[in-house]
Amino acid sequence: MTNQDYEPDVYADDDDIELDDDELFDDDTAAEDGDDVVRARWVMDGARTLSEAARKLEAFAEELRELEESGWQLVAAVENDYGVIRQTD
Repeated sequence: MTNQDYEPDVYADDDDIELDDDELFDDDTAAEDGDDVVRARWVMDGARTLSEAARKLEAFAEELRELEESGWQLVAAVENDYGVIRQTD
C-alpha cells in the first residue's frame, strides 16, 4: 500500500487496540459490544506538499461525515487520538 492509498484506521474489534476501558470511557459512558475506534494519526503521512496534506485531511473528514450519516456517533470526546464511536440507529 502506498501513502496515496492510505485510509484512516477504523478498528472493528476491541482486540485491535490495547487500551483499558478506563482510558477510553469516563463515568458517564461504558463500553458496549459493537463500539469501534477511529484514529486520525498518520492521516497526513507521506504528504510532500501542504496541498497534498490538505487533500488527505479532507478525505479523512469525508470519511468521518459518512460514518455520521450512517448512524455512528462519538461516545465521548476524542482523547489521545482515540475516538470511540457507536452506531446509534
